[in-house]
Amino acid sequence: MKPVDPALAHRVPPGQLLTEKWPVLTYGLTPRFDPARWTFRCFGLVEREVTWTWPEFQALPRVTVTSDIHCVTRWSKLDNTWEGVSIREVIKRVGPRPEARFVMQHADPDYTTNIALDDLVQDDVVL
Repeated sequence: MKPVDPALAHRVPPGQLLTEKWPVLTYGLTPRFDPARWTFRCFGLVEREVTWTWPEFQALPRVTVTSDIHCVTRWSKLDNTWEGVSIREVIKRVGPRPEARFVMQHADPDYTTNIALDDLVQDDVVL
């Protein structure tokens, strides 16, 4: 990791270091991915609860975006290309109710986090 070039300082939050590699950080053992067991479920304050299997989710329209990532562990990596399903595609299919303000994400094995719906529906958010 290296200090931030002054020409890039406007793109990097204070206290972050730039990296060109992907630091691997994990809590505990990394589970093996099993597409036969994988599901993506949207429920709660939505008009239509949906559960996708891996093949169903992979069949959704895909997008490619370029963006920076700034990790809470103090590293940043600029100009990353991401491909996946736009969160807006998911939102369109489930239809959040007007009172919905936050999304709670649950991930394998025991990870949860919440995010404001307004922050989640940005152009560059892909799954």
